[in-house]
Amino acid sequence: MSSTQSFQLLEIERLPSRSLALLLVALHSSAIACLFLIIPYTTAYVLLGIPIIGMNFYIQYRRHVRLSDNLSIVKVQHGEQGWRVSFTSREGTDVNICPDSYIHPLFIVLNFKSETGRLSVPIPFDAVDPEQHRRLRARLKSLKDRGDD
Repeated sequence: MSSTQSFQLLEIERLPSRSLALLLVALHSSAIACLFLIIPYTTAYVLLGIPIIGMNFYIQYRRHVRLSDNLSIVKVQHGEQGWRVSFTSREGTDVNICPDSYIHPLFIVLNFKSETGRLSVPIPFDAVDPEQHRRLRARLKSLKDRGDD
């Protein structure tokens, strides 16, 4: 594959994900369990920790599972002009992909750098069409093989 080859536009529209919801519940439940196991006799830590973990769960659930938060990324595009992400509340913005993005057949985490900072987009297998998930994995692997970011 030559480095001058152009890519066909790849457009990934995210949907609410049941597997990501289950993962969030498991991780936040484990964090609450750790509060009781690690610091069993300190009530203040437990009383402060549970609301903090609960609020974090609520924010992450709205942003990444339900995609209803203003900062939820609902669409990822890659074409000749590079990467672009679109939010629930506003138009898309151009971003650069980071080399530390995670690729797995069941789960992809895209890490981007934007003008406002760093963005992470979790894409489990059930959040997009299976063909789109496969095409995204193939695109990311080909970019990694070429050394493009």
